[in-house]
Amino acid sequence: MTERQLTPYVIASGTFEALHLDALEVARALVDQVVNRDHEGAKEVRCHELARAVLTELPGRIADNLRVRDGRCGIVEHSWLEFKLTGHILDVYRPGFVPCVVLVDRFLGFKDYKPEPSERSDIRHAMVSTLRGEMTR
Repeated sequence: MTERQLTPYVIASGTFEALHLDALEVARALVDQVVNRDHEGAKEVRCHELARAVLTELPGRIADNLRVRDGRCGIVEHSWLEFKLTGHILDVYRPGFVPCVVLVDRFLGFKDYKPEPSERSDIRHAMVSTLRGEMTR
């Protein structure tokens, strides 16, 4: 951010640390590499696979601090990344938001994100591999 840009309160207050902001920057760069597809059918990109692909492609110092969470975001079945120590959310495909890669304060986003106790059973592992390949090309 430049000196003339408005600094969001969550940054000015120290809510997000350098690790969180680094993770956001790298995740955005990774997702920017994903090829655009139809939003229906077997080749559709879903948050469930995208979150897992991003996690595996993040540098170790970032990835080691994150875990995949499956559950709901509002009324939508959803998957996102959660920082293990702080509970802040790195959402790589946030429903209803532009841009779709966002960093969410756990205290402000807790009503939106409802994790389930177990992982999803319908993960398309071939799609995770495809996405990873696109991110590293």
